[in-house]
Amino acid sequence: MADTDALMPPEAPSRRKRRWGRWLAGFLLVLLAALAGGYVFLGSQAALDYVLQRAVAAAHGRLAIEGGEGSLLSTVRVARIAWRGDDVDVEANDVAFTWSPTDLLSRRFNVQGLGAKRIAFDVRRSGTTPTGLPDNLALPLEVTVRNVGVERIEWRTGDG
Repeated sequence: MADTDALMPPEAPSRRKRRWGRWLAGFLLVLLAALAGGYVFLGSQAALDYVLQRAVAAAHGRLAIEGGEGSLLSTVRVARIAWRGDDVDVEANDVAFTWSPTDLLSRRFNVQGLGAKRIAFDVRRSGTTPTGLPDNLALPLEVTVRNVGVERIEWRTGDG
């Protein structure tokens, strides 16, 4: 009898293998769509507003940010940022910075450009003795600022 195996077509993949392939393709498609959607969201005004609101909330009333616009993926502009500390208040107007958020993956914060039209420091004298320097000034990540420009710096001192 002739060899009939050579004349038969190769076996089709089993249902299990096809199901596994479809599941993997579907998963990869959903993952790709989620990544693309996340990228689009990070470039939106809504994402910037969310991050600025979270920063203000985390500062427990010490930080105010007004007029934020731009993209978390490149340039951010803020009309006014104000910090109220125990002994010093800082206010910056017309602030803009350009950065690369992908650097955060390697625990670096690289700012290509940082500028403000006005930065004002209001230092209050406290009635207590000086507290001295902190034990450690280390930041949780490496920070690099390449270009800085400020049109006007104001420095005020007074009694608190």
